[in-house]
Amino acid sequence: MDGVGDIHKAITKEIVDALNIVVPLERMVTKERKVPLYLSPHTRKIMKERDIAAASTDCTLYHKLRNKANCLVKCDKMDCNVNYLESKFYDPTAIWQIANAAAGPPSPCCCRSWTMA
Repeated sequence: MDGVGDIHKAITKEIVDALNIVVPLERMVTKERKVPLYLSPHTRKIMKERDIAAASTDCTLYHKLRNKANCLVKCDKMDCNVNYLESKFYDPTAIWQIANAAAGPPSPCCCRSWTMA
């Protein structure tokens, strides 16, 4: 090694080689969703507000937004399931798939009125 530049290149090469062993660069491949994302833009907006409120010191605002976001997610999921069932009304396999994928027992939702029209 003749000069400072050669020493710098050698040290840089050794550091990069060590980092490639310890923390290799990998390309992450994400899988495509099997079902479309069922959250409405309004629900995503409330979830974003909830996340911002989680960082603040106002716990009551966070709890209200958390409860509202949970309710809206349940309602969006139910709407998505109902739309899917209506589109596959004569397909028993699809109906059983959606019934088996349903999560937990039904719970009352604060954002839906259950009156018959």
